[in-house]
Amino acid sequence: PRSSGGYRVESSSDGSLAVAPNPITVVDVLARRGLIKLPFDFPFAGRNWTELFVNLSGSLSFGRPERETDAERPAWAAGGMRSVAASLDERGSAGQEAMIAVLWAANDAVAARWSISTGVEKARFVVTWEVQRVPWGHAVEGRSRFQARLYPDGRIEMAYSGISRHDGIVGLFPGGTDRENLLDHVDCSASGRDAEISSIDVFDRGTTFEFVFTLREEVPRRLVNGHETFQIMLDDGIARVQGWLTIADGLSCYADVDADPRTFGYRIVGNTARLFVSKIRLTRPDAWTWSASVDVARNDKRVSAVLVDTRSSRRVQLPQSALADPRLLRPRNARTGSLYEVFHFPWVTKESRDLLRSIYARHRADDDFAVVFTDFRIDDLFAQGPSTGALNRAIQGIGSGEASPQSTREMGFPRLQVTPATVWIGAPFFSERGPDELGIAYTHYARGIAWLAHEISHRWGQELRFRNPRSGKTEALTTATSHWLPDLFAPALISGAASCTFGMDQSFSVMAESQGTAWRENGDGTYKFHKTPWWRNPGYSALDLYVMGLLPADQVSDTFLMQDVRPVTSGAPPDNGWSREVTATKVPVRIQDIVAVMGSRIPDAAHAQREFRLGVYLAPAPGVKVDPAMRDRADRIALALADFFENATGHRMKITFGR
Repeated sequence: PRSSGGYRVESSSDGSLAVAPNPITVVDVLARRGLIKLPFDFPFAGRNWTELFVNLSGSLSFGRPERETDAERPAWAAGGMRSVAASLDERGSAGQEAMIAVLWAANDAVAARWSISTGVEKARFVVTWEVQRVPWGHAVEGRSRFQARLYPDGRIEMAYSGISRHDGIVGLFPGGTDRENLLDHVDCSASGRDAEISSIDVFDRGTTFEFVFTLREEVPRRLVNGHETFQIMLDDGIARVQGWLTIADGLSCYADVDADPRTFGYRIVGNTARLFVSKIRLTRPDAWTWSASVDVARNDKRVSAVLVDTRSSRRVQLPQSALADPRLLRPRNARTGSLYEVFHFPWVTKESRDLLRSIYARHRADDDFAVVFTDFRIDDLFAQGPSTGALNRAIQGIGSGEASPQSTREMGFPRLQVTPATVWIGAPFFSERGPDELGIAYTHYARGIAWLAHEISHRWGQELRFRNPRSGKTEALTTATSHWLPDLFAPALISGAASCTFGMDQSFSVMAESQGTAWRENGDGTYKFHKTPWWRNPGYSALDLYVMGLLPADQVSDTFLMQDVRPVTSGAPPDNGWSREVTATKVPVRIQDIVAVMGSRIPDAAHAQREFRLGVYLAPAPGVKVDPAMRDRADRIALALADFFENATGHRMKITFGR
């Protein structure tokens, strides 16, 4: 650290590690959240700390453990190193968290696959990690060993003795900013009068841009009745990001960006609401336009005000000299804000619609389902991600999202109904055979096919509600993430559709929340249950086929939902996969109770679409020919996916290929 503030960076070729003899146990990580007392006061992020949190991710955090902050910026399921670094940068600038990233990554939490130890020697505090990446999506390439050393004067040393994978985030996120350069000011006394907005200011904060909404009165942190939402959008002609800071029963922020975490940094200070956007979210942070609006609802009165219209958006132009380079060894002067470097595979947007726009500019846009792969590895932590959900074609009676789907007409492909996130086809996830992330063998591309079928099936939403015949109340059958409730019995109508060797006796809905659940009655009023991961031998339940328009309502058999599940006794479950005894309320789930709440599906099964065109596209790196092996894999996966849809639906659905 510099006496005038900020840090100076030096490098050395010596990667030897100091002694750290005190292991951190699983109990320390889980129960104590990695809290460690420091042997001295350590200055960081504007204050002196007597304790810190050691995180499994290869980082040290102050004030709160990453197990808490991670829930506010979840990287699952479409996160990449760049997007996580952007979120850390934004939240650090907003003062929401303070972190030293020694080598941040998504590491495996299984106890046998990591070790962390600490020590004090030569008046310094030492933390050593030996960790490996999570097995989801990508191959585990071994363990990495690295270390952080903290000194009482605020010095920070990072040493690396062996790195198994060369992507990660390294640096400091101490909060604070390099400078406060005003880039733009908008007087909102007229346009924001009804919403009580006085002005909006845009600042250059070094590695982030800050948008400040100034109100006439103090901004509340909570509204009992109503909400207040502040929206911004940035567009540089290539990248477009937007976010919403909402005040309701608490504070929340959602960002429409191309990868998780889908949030910006934010802060409420007096009569201002502030949003922070990292410069690495933009392709051209030196030249971009912005717009803003506010939506206020209080006491049955709602006011929406466009403060800066997208049609007349404001333009920001920065000289190249004003762009802060966050890379560790580049800054010549001391830096007071975020100081970090992201090591990552090539960045490609996870938003397939953006890639499809260029694809459909050359080919007819006649796909109902479209899958976009790259044949080269991209910046992607888990080699998967969400789908768009329903697009373009409305269906009544199965959920609000399907009744009012998003439109891609302006993008040039009004027929498309769903597309999953763009992923690398070379990931082990899409291998013809292998163990899944829990070590169970599969064949016929079954793991990747399960994911593709799952994401494409979000086209039909899973938003069903029903009238509980026991209480008469309307209740959900699905989770907030549009999957069947964990305790809904949703067996596949046709087993073995995935043609794989997972070896499970029963198939469950591919749209289950995490796991499908089998139930066994014990005859004494108690039950046992058995959980099966949704991707093993998946299929479609009667309810799935109903929402897909492939099964008439009068052919949907009754099922049940278990509620108020409570264990009878404590202790470990038996080794046969079944739980210990539980008590539960068995609630019948009948199609007439669903239709009573949702209305009839329109179009019904007699008139619903049954033939769907599937497009599978493989994108090479710019200037590089398509990898023949990856093209062959894409062809085989396309055929296997078509087989799954046709077999799992009992040949009620037909898949065709346009090209």
